[in-house]
Amino acid sequence: MPGRLFSFGETLFDAIEARWETDAVRRAAGTVLVLVFIGALSAVELNRRGWLPAPFSETISTNHFAAISLAFTALLVIETVSLILALAR
Repeated sequence: MPGRLFSFGETLFDAIEARWETDAVRRAAGTVLVLVFIGALSAVELNRRGWLPAPFSETISTNHFAAISLAFTALLVIETVSLILALAR
């Protein structure tokens, strides 16, 4: 029984790794990063102008560097997943 579980885990990991390394996923990750940055930058600017409702304006920063920080954090998450997959290989 443990051998079957290990075999299933290995097969699942190999499938995830093979999919993660494709050009389509890399392109999608880049697109997501750009959209996160533009979305965060837009939200910050809307908040600076006072165009957001009260619940949102309290949680969204008015500093443009927050958009850079959010995009950079998303990049770090993507790169951490890549590193984990590469180290396991």
